[in-house]
Amino acid sequence: MNISIQKLDLSYLETLTAILSRVVQHLISNCIDQWDDKYPNKEILIRDLESQWAYGLFCDSQLAGYVVLNEFQDKEYGEIPWEYTSGSQLIIHRLFIDPQYQGKGLAQKMLAFAETFGKEHGYFSIRLDAFPGNTAAIKLYEKNNYNMRGSVRFRKGEFYCYEKLLIKRGIMKKLTLLALLLTLLIFAGCQSSTSENKNAAGIEKNDYNGQIYLYGESHGVQELIEEEFRLWKGYYEGGMRHLFVELPYYTAELLNIWMKEADDKIFNSVFEDWKGTASYNQFTFDFFKNIKKECPETVFHGIDIGHQFDTTGERYLQYLTSKNLLNTEQHDRALKVIEQGKKCYAVKNDEKRFYIERESLMVENFIFALGTIGNENIMGIYGSAHSGLNNLDNTGTIPCMANQLNALYPGMIYSEDLRTLLRQMEPLRTEIITIEGKDYTAYYYGQQDISWLKGYVYREFRHLENAYDDLKDNIKTGDVLPFDNFPMNVKTGEVYVVDYMKTDNTKQRLIYIADGRIWNGKETTEEIKVE
Repeated sequence: MNISIQKLDLSYLETLTAILSRVVQHLISNCIDQWDDKYPNKEILIRDLESQWAYGLFCDSQLAGYVVLNEFQDKEYGEIPWEYTSGSQLIIHRLFIDPQYQGKGLAQKMLAFAETFGKEHGYFSIRLDAFPGNTAAIKLYEKNNYNMRGSVRFRKGEFYCYEKLLIKRGIMKKLTLLALLLTLLIFAGCQSSTSENKNAAGIEKNDYNGQIYLYGESHGVQELIEEEFRLWKGYYEGGMRHLFVELPYYTAELLNIWMKEADDKIFNSVFEDWKGTASYNQFTFDFFKNIKKECPETVFHGIDIGHQFDTTGERYLQYLTSKNLLNTEQHDRALKVIEQGKKCYAVKNDEKRFYIERESLMVENFIFALGTIGNENIMGIYGSAHSGLNNLDNTGTIPCMANQLNALYPGMIYSEDLRTLLRQMEPLRTEIITIEGKDYTAYYYGQQDISWLKGYVYREFRHLENAYDDLKDNIKTGDVLPFDNFPMNVKTGEVYVVDYMKTDNTKQRLIYIADGRIWNGKETTEEIKVE
C-alpha cells in the first residue's frame, strides 16, 4: 500500500464531497452525532480548498483521507486554559478517513503529518477539538500524547479540547546563556576580541539558519528504530530530505550512492562492516532498506569520526579512484575523517580521552555538513549520549554534541529522547523469579539486541518487585548499568534482573540494585552478588 499526502485544490471537490457524505453516514450508523449536512458541508470544503488549507492522504493513488491545517481558532477556544500560549499554534480541523479505508492506521499517518508540518513551519504547539462520543478519535489523540485542557460547546454539544507541544523553544535558556557567557570569558582571557561564532572549544559555526530536529536513541532497540523510521517518513512527506546519522562521512556517501543503484550490493557490504557494532542487527538493516523503498530522495549525512576506516573508508576511496575523483572535495573530506578515526582509536585505551576527542570532532563534522545544505531543515538520529541539549558527554567532562551545537545555534535545535517512549510502556508479562530461596514477582519488559558485543546476542530486562530491602546489603561487584541503558523507567530503591543471552546459547543472569549511586554524572544501578 503506497501512501502519500499532498495539498489539495478545487479539482478534488466532488471526490471529497462524496467521501464526506460516506463519513457522515458512517458516524450516524455508529450512533455518533458529531457531523451532519450543516457541518462540514460542500461550502466549507470549497473554502478550505480555495484557501489552500487542505491536505489529502492518497492510498495507492486514491484519495482516502482529509485534514485542514491553519491558525484559525473558534472564539470558544478562548475559554480554554491552554498550557502552551507562547509562539504560534497550529490548529487541526476536519480530519477524516473514507470509511472504505478505515482500520488501516491512516488517521495516525494524517496526525503524524500534521505534527511534522507544524514542526517544519515553526509552530510552538498544536490544538484540536474532538467529539466525546467519537471514542476512536479520542483514543487516537490520547495515544499520541495530546493533553485535554477542557471542553467547549458547539452546535452539536460538548467537545473536548486537546493540545500538544511541538517545538521546545527556549528550553533551559539560562544554561544556553551561561554557556555563551563561559565562551566569552574563556576567550577574553586569551585574546582581545571574542568571536560570537565560536564555542568554548574554539569550534566555529557557519551561517546555517534552518531548523534542526534531533532524536536520541538506545542503539539496537527495535521499537526505537521503528519510531525513527516513522518520524523520518513524516518529515520526508512534509518535504524534508536531509537525514543526519551517527556514521562517518564516507559511510553516508556510500549509502547515498546505493540509494541510486538498482541493487543492494553497496549497502550489503557496508552493513557487513558493521558486524561487531550496535548497528549490526535486523532492525537497522530494515530501517535503511525501508528508507530506500519509501523515501528514495533521502540524502544521508554522516558526522561521526572514521569508524571502519580500514574497511568502509578504504572501499569509498577505491570507489572515488575508480571514478577518477582523486583530489576532489569528497576525497579530501574522506581522508580527513579517516584521520579523525585513526587519531581517536590511537588513544582508545584512554577511554576518557577517546570520548572527549570524538565528541568535539562530531560537532565539527556536524557543522561541516550543515554548510553543504543551505538553510534546509534536517533530522538527526544519535545515541542519547550525544543528543541532549543540556547533557555532558559520556565521561561527564564536556558538553555533549547537541549541547555544544545548541550554544552555537540557540533556539534552532529541537531535541527529543525517544527512550522515554519505552519508559512509558507497560510490562509485557509477569513472572516469578526465585532469588536466594525467595520467590519474587518479576515484570518483563522485553529484550534488546546486543549482537555488536562480542559473544552476545541480546539481553532481557525485568523489574523485581519488593526485593530491595532483602538484597540492599548484598556485596556489590562494581559493575554498573546506568538508568538510561534500561528500556523502562528505573527508580532508586528497586532491584532489576538482566539476562544476557550468549552466542553459545548459554544465559548469564545479573542482578542490579538501584541505591542512589551516581556514575559519570548519571544515575546508575550496580550489580550485586547473590547466592
